[in-house]
Amino acid sequence: ALIREIGLEATSGRPRRALTSVYFGGGTPSLASARDISNVLHTLDSVVGLEANCEVTLEMDPGTFDLAKAGEFQSIGINRASVGAQTFNSELLKLCGRAHSVDEIYQAVENIRSAGIQNFSMDLIGGLPTQNLETFKDSLEELIRLNPSHLSVYDLIIEYGTKFGRLYSAGNLPLPSEEHASEMYRMASIRLQEAGYVHYETSSFALEGFQSAHNQTYWRNEPYFGFGLGAASFLDGNRFKRDGRMRGYMDWVSTASKYEDLEMPVEEAYTFQSEVEEFIMLGLRTARGLNFEELCGRFDRDIAENVFKSLKMQERHHVHIEDGKLARLTSPEGFLVQNAIIVDALKNLPF
Repeated sequence: ALIREIGLEATSGRPRRALTSVYFGGGTPSLASARDISNVLHTLDSVVGLEANCEVTLEMDPGTFDLAKAGEFQSIGINRASVGAQTFNSELLKLCGRAHSVDEIYQAVENIRSAGIQNFSMDLIGGLPTQNLETFKDSLEELIRLNPSHLSVYDLIIEYGTKFGRLYSAGNLPLPSEEHASEMYRMASIRLQEAGYVHYETSSFALEGFQSAHNQTYWRNEPYFGFGLGAASFLDGNRFKRDGRMRGYMDWVSTASKYEDLEMPVEEAYTFQSEVEEFIMLGLRTARGLNFEELCGRFDRDIAENVFKSLKMQERHHVHIEDGKLARLTSPEGFLVQNAIIVDALKNLPF
């Protein structure tokens, strides 16, 4: 069904524009065979096109592949891996319902490197139940020791339909205070920058030259394709999301003979107001920041002046403004309160 859906794009009439990045995520794509992943890549190349230096990332969960399989993935074009570590504390892994062990994290990294995939990302989660600053720091130092080219640091998000969510709702899994969760983020930002990582987006850190090309497509608010179960797209000014149920997705694809037969429910119609708001929000999430001249050129001067007037009020502690033309949130303090800063900036828009 996935290959079929990608093939239907050839009948859309959209101009071909070679992809700069491909990301295999969602479920656990490392459980798929290298042959299946290769078929998807070949189909994408024939239908849309892949740039010669296209960044091709595969989520590779610890415990789901060995060295031989990692080598197969590398041989068919996977040049970047994403490893979901989350924590190096065995008890916390169990509490989160993760299937892998700490030893399997180490083995995954060794397999990826030995297979020749030197560009890989790992993640760390703060605010886990029973987690304290010391256990968070221990995991942070282990990540730094492993020296991945890219790191993501997230705060825990409670999904209430899961076993973990039910335990939390029942009061069985107390979470760290907001103050402690903020201190974990602050600690990660400072320590990772000391270790040579660039804090280039709210949750993202990379060694110089290894910033995620794929994620930057989202942060620059550029169009992107999505294919497969539950995948989202941003094309022609609209956001679409496919059915997240297997049967619904299979039926949706199998009944179409050309792209226009695919009924794409618009998740969000792109209005002028939403375009302005997203441009501001996404710009402030990145270390690159928000550019006054770009705001003027893309929208109008009144909008830019109103936004920068609001940001100017936060300049002392949370926002750094260069020559009155470029606004960046400070790291980590500005990023910690970015939601409040963004909401305040959007209040001043003339809508």
